[in-house]
Amino acid sequence: MSISKEWLKSKIIEIESTRDEIPFGIDDEDSDTLAVLKQALADREELERLRAQEPIAWTDEQELRDLAKHKCAYLFTVDRENPYHDPRRQITLYAEPKPLAASCITSVARAALDYIDALPDEVVATLPVMPGFDRDWAEDALSGNSPEIPDGWIPCSERMPDPNTYVLVCNGVWVGMGKYNDAEYFENCERWQDEHGEFIELIHHPVTHWQLLPTAPEVK
Repeated sequence: MSISKEWLKSKIIEIESTRDEIPFGIDDEDSDTLAVLKQALADREELERLRAQEPIAWTDEQELRDLAKHKCAYLFTVDRENPYHDPRRQITLYAEPKPLAASCITSVARAALDYIDALPDEVVATLPVMPGFDRDWAEDALSGNSPEIPDGWIPCSERMPDPNTYVLVCNGVWVGMGKYNDAEYFENCERWQDEHGEFIELIHHPVTHWQLLPTAPEVK
């Protein structure tokens, strides 16, 4: 069960009212509970503040490569009215770190379960250990118990993989192998291709996350 901010406020008021009515105050246990509730409320409000931030600028993967190679890169102002605005390619920059939306966690977890469920049991038993493909984690995430995306899945809004390099991709309803192409002659909906050369976003939902392929097993 998710604890709401309103519930936290009501419990804090309830305990403080009881404390003020008792001549000698509340005991140590209730005092500790009050402190925990106040901290939880403060954390919740801070999380809401961070998530409400607007980006102050953006860059992209090419600019970051230029920064690494030439020690120089461009930052661009945010202009959502620009006809070339493509949030899937842009790496948005904030004044403070922006928390990952819970909807992203749900999308990755649901896609992971769909992927595992579609495989025969004997194939599932031989799958390498890959973050995001663990059934227990996915089920916990869908029940609201998982706090974050597992290490490995990278939101496209943060950065893209190296061009023309096969990676695992997820769009919330499908997990498979694909590669990203940043060539100028491609339309935005043609940048992701699967292993058959098909444009993923023309036949599926837009790609939201990717991660490197697992290391191949050693064949003796």
